[in-house]
Amino acid sequence: MRIVGLDLGKKRVGMAMASSGVDVVVPLEPFVVAAELKSELGKLCDRIQEYDPDLVVIGDPISLDGSRGIASRGVRQIAELLSGKLGVRVVLVDERLTSREATSVLAGIGVKGRELRRKVDSSSAVVILTHYLESGNSVGELIGDLNDGDPGRA
Repeated sequence: MRIVGLDLGKKRVGMAMASSGVDVVVPLEPFVVAAELKSELGKLCDRIQEYDPDLVVIGDPISLDGSRGIASRGVRQIAELLSGKLGVRVVLVDERLTSREATSVLAGIGVKGRELRRKVDSSSAVVILTHYLESGNSVGELIGDLNDGDPGRA
């Protein structure tokens, strides 16, 4: 099973990939958003489909207090659209503090400035997908109705 992880952003969508049975999550080149993400969903879907995923895991920007703000509702909308267009299961996973964790890891290996900004989105997608896999695929909220009854299970 191939899983693509996404960290949705206004300028870039961080991307990562993992295959079942392999304990490594690989960062992918981010998808650059030229206009508004909703208007570029077709292009994003094409990019995701290059990896032929069975599941897409998307970071959900839930507020630190656990509430769902405007950003979270926007991500949910995109997730629903992607689920329909791709025809695969999509799981939303809490992404609180993933950008901070990704930035810390990159800074720890000496990545700075412009290179850090270029890499942090896909590194965040790696963190999101890693958290999902380390949970035994038991966290997150399934979007769409393509499941066989077990939310997020691969």
